[in-house]
Amino acid sequence: MQITKFSSVLEDDQCESVKIDSPFQDKSLKIEIVGSYNGLILTRCSNDYLGTRHWLWNPCTKELKGIVNPTVKDGLLDYQKIPGSTAYGIGYNPDTDDYTIVVATSYINRYSIGYHVCEIQIYTS
Repeated sequence: MQITKFSSVLEDDQCESVKIDSPFQDKSLKIEIVGSYNGLILTRCSNDYLGTRHWLWNPCTKELKGIVNPTVKDGLLDYQKIPGSTAYGIGYNPDTDDYTIVVATSYINRYSIGYHVCEIQIYTS
């Protein structure tokens, strides 16, 4: 673990960042952080051979859990996916003591400009 100091562009204070080892050792993977909550990091990893997988990672405990791959369609009936419109979120449900992943995707009507819908998917373990 390595601690680095840097200056924030928004504040005059010095901030610290901590370099941690990634659990993803395959150099061919494209890794994106698509969400985080309470120290957990939701990643989307992809390459030409494996396709895309989503992982929930706790850097403190080094625990890595593969999750159900969210299904994001290119289109719904008369609608097509708006590029870059998929958003991810992570939340905690104290009633079930479990984390929930929410995926929201926007689609635009192919025939009526300005008319669109949003699909919400919720995943729990």
